[in-house]
Amino acid sequence: MKLTILSHDLSSNAAMRAHRLATAAATFAAVELIGPVEPEGIWPALPNESWIRPVPKTRFPQFMQSFLDLAEAADGDVLLAVKPHLASFGVALVAAERRSVPVVLDFDDLDLALAPRSDWNDNPAMTDLSRPGSAVYVSLLTKCAGAASAITVASKALQQRFGGTLIRHGCDTTRFDPALVDREQARLAFGFRGPTVLFPGAPRAHKGLDCLARAIQEIPDARLVVTCRPGDLADEEWKDLPLSRIPLVPYSSLPTLLAAAAVIAVPQLDTEAASYQTPMKIFEAMAMAKPIVTTTVGDLPAIVEGCGRLVAPGNADQLSSAILGLLGAPREAEALGERARTRCIREFSLENTAGQLTKIFRQVDPDNAFHYKRTDREAVCASGTVDVPVLVPPEILSDLALPFLSRALDPIEFRAELAGTSQSIIDEPAEVRSIHVLRYKPSRRCLIEYHLQSTGPDSRPFTLLGKVSARASSRKYDIQRAFWSAGFQDTSTDGISVPKPLGMIPHWHLWLQRKVSGSSATSLLEQHDAPALVARLADALTKIHLSGVATDRTHTLGDEIDTLHHRIGKVIARNPQRRSRLERILARCTELAAVIPESPLTGIHRDFYADQMIFNGERVYLLDFDLYAAGDPALDAGNFLGHLTEQSLRKWGHPDALSTCEHAFQERFLQRSPGSKEEAVQAYAVLTLVRHIFLGSQFRERLHYGDMLVDLCERRLELALRACRRTTHMSGALMPD
Repeated sequence: MKLTILSHDLSSNAAMRAHRLATAAATFAAVELIGPVEPEGIWPALPNESWIRPVPKTRFPQFMQSFLDLAEAADGDVLLAVKPHLASFGVALVAAERRSVPVVLDFDDLDLALAPRSDWNDNPAMTDLSRPGSAVYVSLLTKCAGAASAITVASKALQQRFGGTLIRHGCDTTRFDPALVDREQARLAFGFRGPTVLFPGAPRAHKGLDCLARAIQEIPDARLVVTCRPGDLADEEWKDLPLSRIPLVPYSSLPTLLAAAAVIAVPQLDTEAASYQTPMKIFEAMAMAKPIVTTTVGDLPAIVEGCGRLVAPGNADQLSSAILGLLGAPREAEALGERARTRCIREFSLENTAGQLTKIFRQVDPDNAFHYKRTDREAVCASGTVDVPVLVPPEILSDLALPFLSRALDPIEFRAELAGTSQSIIDEPAEVRSIHVLRYKPSRRCLIEYHLQSTGPDSRPFTLLGKVSARASSRKYDIQRAFWSAGFQDTSTDGISVPKPLGMIPHWHLWLQRKVSGSSATSLLEQHDAPALVARLADALTKIHLSGVATDRTHTLGDEIDTLHHRIGKVIARNPQRRSRLERILARCTELAAVIPESPLTGIHRDFYADQMIFNGERVYLLDFDLYAAGDPALDAGNFLGHLTEQSLRKWGHPDALSTCEHAFQERFLQRSPGSKEEAVQAYAVLTLVRHIFLGSQFRERLHYGDMLVDLCERRLELALRACRRTTHMSGALMPD
């Protein structure tokens, strides 16, 4: 099943709700998030995801082309439009009418309350029909809500107005985990000194920032920090108030920012707009176990009941007293934060959101939607019957090449296997909370995520990853275990690790490892310290090469060229008009292979790029050694660089956007790998770019830059050939007679 989510503006914070729903849905379906974007780019806090597909944000009449592009791109089995805007719900209705697919409309606030009809005469921009976001279009499309196959809402007030299913914003509680962040280091990183109160949302009129600033004035030495866009809070009225403006942080840095604060304040005012809205950041603050002060507006009292402090809206004295009370009682504040995280995991995790979405999609599209199976676990749970969500593609259960999958996906059977082999797989009793299929290749393999809860005195959630293959082999598990034993444990002094391998269930062709939480290296490439991070990845790569982990497989340069001929041949078969150019590229690749300087063989990863590394604080985890073989270490380095160049071209339209990262990685790798030559690394980087001609042809969202990629490959091949021939010539000249 594919889900297309439409956001009316990927350059504003409105995109965050769309991203949150997409992230939850990605646990059981292929997802794509599409929408208009300003020339300045997507919203700074929006994570860098491969499944985000922007189109230029324009006004009428140019917007007509953007509208058509969006309607063409909205090719999911189900369309989910966030907000009743022309670029989201309007596009979805047209695309759905053309293709006869269902549309789900999501309300996360009442846009009409933010642009009330009473203001239209005084503010002509609100009704400017050249703006796709005009209040006129929003008003009309709000009245068309009944055309949707289903409605989802983010608050009870919206539910009372529009009906539908209440789906809280939720939070990724594995990413937002206080155990992953050193608070003192976080405070140093943001320059926080003394008691710091964080206002984590966008500073808008109904959010009570003025009241909060007056409250902070009454607290000695307290500092109020607000995340802002360049133009926010720049007026004279804010200059004398005790607040500090900091730029919007990337999503990957948000856990660190929350950890650095002493108290999180969400002082919503009692306005119509606020009554319909539930601030998203409150769930992230709960997940980070932060003490929260908020107001008795909308759903906030129900959300933080028993795990936060509530005050009357607009009352600066109460707000000041509540904040001061938490700053003066750190143990009480810590206890509130711990209760907040417990509630967030139990009620507002992405797993809960995924389960709700799956039920809705099954209702609107029962033939295509992934199954949401509930299993009676009374036999294994002494406390009674507990429902366990199991999210599986419908075709899995009839896959004859993987007949054991149905058992691996059954909570009762999986729990029994854990109980029977607990000493070798997990070292504590646990209950299964949910099971998700993350990836599935029919007749070949399946990646499963098992969410568990330990049942000991220190009960806590944790996650296992299970890898199932059609072939019964322990090779991949043995390699992971060999790396773990070769100095890649969680406690390694260099901070370079692999996820802990836990054990096998041989009769299911299944092996298990701990899932590590953190941020993928890809999501960090746009941070200011990205060059230092990629240098760490070069250290990690050379540690692999020097590990001495044995393998019975070898991958040669000839194998690499054979793979390119096979894959580019497929592209030629589908695009005969490109035959002559692509055949010339293949010929030049063969010529290049003949002159690449060789290095002594070592164990190589063979799929080393930024998505395969997770940063958990200062520690980096290396993933997926399925292709591990003996080969040229320069291949791994070139593969990493080629992926960076391709990402630059795909996302920014030119190949040098991440050149600083490329230089930092290559410099560190060559320092650590004296047996490898720069010319070889660059040559393998070009071969990786050529491979992306095939990879790009497999994804519709990458077709737009195919010609640019072919042009780049042609230019880079010539440069690499000249460099390698020069090196070969010089080496030959130095050889003794």
